[in-house]
Amino acid sequence: MRLRRVQMEQIAARIVRELEAGRLVRTESGEEITAELVRILQENIDAEEALDGEVHEILRTHSEEMASGEIQYHEMFRMIKKKLAKEKKFPL
Repeated sequence: MRLRRVQMEQIAARIVRELEAGRLVRTESGEEITAELVRILQENIDAEEALDGEVHEILRTHSEEMASGEIQYHEMFRMIKKKLAKEKKFPL
């Protein structure tokens, strides 16, 4: 998932507003909570990008084998990413 910083800020602010409106949380500073949510979103995006990099590296090492097979790159990417995510207990 590729989000720009402004999109993450909008999502985080909406989450805080919805929680406050539903009286599920009370905050003194919604801005601090919004900033923490943005940090968490960015951390998750960075982790997924690192996982994608691992998958690309694995596929690069097996590119010759894949060239002769019937599985397409994007299919193999999806399969390997799912396997690595499960091993690392990373939710997709």
